[in-house]
Amino acid sequence: MITILKDDDRIVINGHAGYAPTGCDIVCSAISVLTETLVASLEELTYDEISCHTDEGFTEIEYEKDLSEKSKLLIRSFFIGANGVADSYPEYVRII
Repeated sequence: MITILKDDDRIVINGHAGYAPTGCDIVCSAISVLTETLVASLEELTYDEISCHTDEGFTEIEYEKDLSEKSKLLIRSFFIGANGVADSYPEYVRII
């Protein structure tokens, strides 16, 4: 299962969906694309400082609590997509 946790100053995405074998898992792919797009968008479209740590099945995005409105909008957009995946595949994605 993929778990997505949002705190005041970070987002942590952890785990593998287990929906299908590696390389064929559409749930993992969907969350991965949303995550990579969020990181790239925060880096390229805003002036906010972020830190991103990734490892196999793990991403942590850290940021200041006083984000710009643009960054807040990008994060809300990420969660719209992530919630859509979680709603469609609730046994594979959990948002905390």
